[in-house]
Amino acid sequence: MRRFAHHLNTILNVLFAVLAVALLVLGVLSLASGPSLRYVPYMAGICALYYLATAVKVFMQGERRSAFRGAMFLLLTLLCAVFCFVTYRSLL
Repeated sequence: MRRFAHHLNTILNVLFAVLAVALLVLGVLSLASGPSLRYVPYMAGICALYYLATAVKVFMQGERRSAFRGAMFLLLTLLCAVFCFVTYRSLL
């Protein structure tokens, strides 16, 4: 199980880097196109994916209080996903 956790950690680190670059690109696009909210739902969706991956990483660590920390990250995931849905529906 230790080897699997190491591979999962490597995959999640790559995912974190890709998500950070995607947020940076969307932020620059949002600023360059003028003050618009066109990319906000996508940015919130990326944040939801980031917090979901962080929750998986915390659950896999299995440390003391990791269930509580993982549940808090899942709550943040839910809030970002709801914000993504609301902003996407309001921009249609």
